[in-house]
Amino acid sequence: RVAATEAVEAQDLASETAELRGHVVVAGFGRVGRAVCRMLAEGEVPYVALDLEPERVARARAQGLPVFYGDAAQPAVLRGAGVEHARSAVLTMDDPAAAERAAAGLRASFPDTPIFARARDNPHRERLESAGATGIVHETLGLSLELGGAVLKAIEEEDKA
Repeated sequence: RVAATEAVEAQDLASETAELRGHVVVAGFGRVGRAVCRMLAEGEVPYVALDLEPERVARARAQGLPVFYGDAAQPAVLRGAGVEHARSAVLTMDDPAAAERAAAGLRASFPDTPIFARARDNPHRERLESAGATGIVHETLGLSLELGGAVLKAIEEEDKA
């Protein structure tokens, strides 16, 4: 069943991305990937998302979203997503090893593609850098900065009132 789904998705992927230029390839359509894709859509930046959970892909496709079943560590899948014409790739997978494999695969096959990635911690950040990621967001540090910024903004607004 998965093999059949993969074959159909590979066909859909290549046919739906053939004309895309300047899009973003997002690997992982979980909580973080969905948020990134929402932001891209709101900014009118086209994207193609890849995920390895068939049910998640099916739900997104039912909503008309450009989400496909595929492993972002595989050069053929990345070519199908049009990564050679993409502005960048974003790795949002929850599995650190999968993100590292995807970064290494992207860097080896598409050396000029900027790669943005989510890192769990400092050792993961270092491994992503070694694998070729060019922009890395530490999930704990990023959340801390956002939360601290929200508090400071609220205090600033309160002081103005």
